[in-house]
Amino acid sequence: MPDPVADATLWGADHLEVVFVRHGQPLPPGERAGPERDDPPLTTLGHRQAEAAAAALAGDMVDAVYSSDLARARQTAADLATVTGHRVRIVPALREIGLPDTGSRPAGLSVRAWERAGRRFVRHGRWDAFPGAEPRRAFRHRVRQALATVTARHRDDRRVVIVCHNGVLNAALADTLHTRRDYLTRPAHASLTRIHYTPHHRALWTLNETAHLTLDLLTG
Repeated sequence: MPDPVADATLWGADHLEVVFVRHGQPLPPGERAGPERDDPPLTTLGHRQAEAAAAALAGDMVDAVYSSDLARARQTAADLATVTGHRVRIVPALREIGLPDTGSRPAGLSVRAWERAGRRFVRHGRWDAFPGAEPRRAFRHRVRQALATVTARHRDDRRVVIVCHNGVLNAALADTLHTRRDYLTRPAHASLTRIHYTPHHRALWTLNETAHLTLDLLTG
């Protein structure tokens, strides 16, 4: 007999597993110069994190490796590609949401207005709380379309890896969990999150796997 509880989570069903890998630690804002200000590379620690993620996936059968076009994701994906033997396929639509630096108040915005924006984000988990952010619906749409393209291309495969960003991973989670919130969790750098896909359904399998990261490699 069919088991609807098992079916709801794709337990035992034929599916495509997408392993979302958050990029390694990027160069902090105070150490960036020139083009690095908008597209920072990995730190030395970030490269070690990427190597740890690659080692964690070394025993898995991987059919393809994808990455956003930003340096921190591409560099992380390069280590994964070395282990899996696949070239990295770049998908610009998987780049991070366009945001002001949320760690400091934008010029021209009062302290009070910035604090209100922060409170709105904490309460509702939606990117439009921040003035100047990329429109949240447009962001969610581009991520959704990019993932639909990748999963359709690999519907007969077993597993693909996507190296991406905090916001992109949260967009995938939000669609999987059918929530209007844009932000649900802050995954560690080089953590693994697995979502199972079929043409008509998706199910969260694991979230923020960090067992491959020693304590000195845990950053977020």
